[in-house]
Amino acid sequence: MTGVDALPALGVEPGICGDALKVAEERLAGTGLETYVAKLSEMDLGKLSETAVELVVKSLVDGVNYVSMFYIAVLRAVRDVCPREFGNAAALLAVLGFDALWMALGRVVEMSGMDPQLLKTLFEISKSAQPSK
Repeated sequence: MTGVDALPALGVEPGICGDALKVAEERLAGTGLETYVAKLSEMDLGKLSETAVELVVKSLVDGVNYVSMFYIAVLRAVRDVCPREFGNAAALLAVLGFDALWMALGRVVEMSGMDPQLLKTLFEISKSAQPSK
């Protein structure tokens, strides 16, 4: 089960104000992120999850947090154009973001052939190796 599967139970509508998406697309013009806004208007949640994974991978490859840039632009546009839909848009994007991280990390683990328990152990080791503040 993914977060997207739980959206109806949470009362989250699978859509974002079209006028706000146009504004976000304009604000992101020339960054390459405008193509991701265009995909949001399709509102096929399965495709959106895949698109979010692409954005996470692009962020990792380029070393830039495109996910946050994208979400901020979309949420600011919703707040400016369709403020009553802000809560729904924020919930939808949050769920898509967490699903994308889960899916991307799952793919990395699967492709590497790593046991997920080993990943957990590596995280624990790296946390304990960091000096406490």
